[in-house]
Amino acid sequence: MATHTLDRLTQLMKELSDIDSLLKKFLDERHSLPKTDETLRMTDMDDTLFARDEQLEKESWLRENRGELWNKYIMYHMGLPYFIENYYEWKSIPQEIISQLDVATDCIITAWFEAIQKEKVRALWLSKYHLIITKNGEEKILATIRYVLYTLCYIPKEIIIYEDRPHYFVQYRELIEWVLDCKLTVMQVEMNGNDWYKKIEEI
Repeated sequence: MATHTLDRLTQLMKELSDIDSLLKKFLDERHSLPKTDETLRMTDMDDTLFARDEQLEKESWLRENRGELWNKYIMYHMGLPYFIENYYEWKSIPQEIISQLDVATDCIITAWFEAIQKEKVRALWLSKYHLIITKNGEEKILATIRYVLYTLCYIPKEIIIYEDRPHYFVQYRELIEWVLDCKLTVMQVEMNGNDWYKKIEEI
C-alpha cells in the first residue's frame, strides 16, 4: 500500500478514536480470523426499517427538535410507555430489507438513546436480531468493525449496510474495507411511510 494511502487511512482512524493502538489491535485481530464467502447485512432502524412519519406529523415538538432534546422530551415529558404504545406497538414494517436478514449473523445498528431504541425493537418484534446501539451515526463505523472482529469472529466477503443517512459509511468506506479486508456496499434507503420503499439503491 502506498505511503500516502496508508497515511490517509491512519488519519481517518484518528478521526474516530484517540486510542493510538486501536488500529494495530484491529489489524492483528483481523489477521487471526478466517475469511469466508458469507455476506453480512446490517441495517439502521429509524427511517430505514421503520418510518417516523406518523409521530412527526402528530407531535409538532418532535418535528422541531432532534438529538438529545428529542430523547429528553420522549423520556421525561411524553413518557416512553406512551410513545411506544402509540407509535410502535402492533405496527407493521415493509419486508424488503428485514426479510433478507439472517438472525444468526446479521444485525440492526442504530444510534439514539438506548432505552428508547430497545423498546422500539421489542415493540416491533425485532428482538431476535443482533442489536447495536451507538450514541451517534459516526460511532457506527467503529461499532461495525468491532462487531465483525469480536462478535462475528470471521471476515465476510461483503458487508451490506442499509441506511437512510449513509454519509458516515460513505466517508469511512475505504477505512472499513481496509481494516476488515472486505467489500462494503452502502445502500441508501428512502421509505414511503411504513407502506413500502421509494428507494433502496447502492451509492
